[in-house]
Amino acid sequence: MKDINDIFVIVQARLSSERVPGKMLKPFAGTTLMDIIFKKLELPKIIV
Repeated sequence: MKDINDIFVIVQARLSSERVPGKMLKPFAGTTLMDIIFKKLELPKIIV
């Protein structure tokens, strides 16, 4: 079994949408789409 520190996840988030630029980081129903993804993955927020 893998140690949790050996797991790496890349989340692709396109910020250059033509219809809604930056939609992954815009507020939506009190949260952002990126926050929803992190909650589903159960990962801490680390954005570089």
